[in-house]
Amino acid sequence: KDPFKKINEYSVELDKFVRSLEISIKNKHNEQKSKFAEKVAKLDTLSPLKTLSRGYSITEKQGKIVASKKDLKKDDEVEIKFFDGTKQAKII
Repeated sequence: KDPFKKINEYSVELDKFVRSLEISIKNKHNEQKSKFAEKVAKLDTLSPLKTLSRGYSITEKQGKIVASKKDLKKDDEVEIKFFDGTKQAKII
């Protein structure tokens, strides 16, 4: 057999494998990119700033988050955090 013919056959086979590998890598990359975008979107949804932008606020008393009305009593001073800043308030 002609050795150059054999080399050419191997070269063609190698090119096929390389193309197949390139396609597999691109597909995997696109899949991972899509998964990453989904996770970023989920994380953005859970972001405290995103929550504040939807109209919620965070109330703190002496630097600690107030989780219940039981944590507050008359005349307590609190800080209310909004999306666009903070305000001081007094419980009545």
